[in-house]
Amino acid sequence: MDEIHVSIDADKWEYGRTDGGQLTSPLLKSAYAHIEFTDHHELRRVYAIAQEYIEPDHNGQPEFISRGKYIFFQSKEDRDLVETLRLLH
Repeated sequence: MDEIHVSIDADKWEYGRTDGGQLTSPLLKSAYAHIEFTDHHELRRVYAIAQEYIEPDHNGQPEFISRGKYIFFQSKEDRDLVETLRLLH
């Protein structure tokens, strides 16, 4: 009987976690595309843009997260799209 092997990406933010499993901005910053903010109002505005234009994954989970003064993205392309839309809005 043939064996079937399936690779599941159960934790899309795995490179941003400490050994204890906590997400931290420094680890996320070194591993994922991101936008840094100094203004909380601007962060909320850009987060809303990301929610509107970036499709969730096949499980309905967003492809980005907000931590502290950053929004982190799974891909550089998504980050670039949101940066462009940010300038246009």
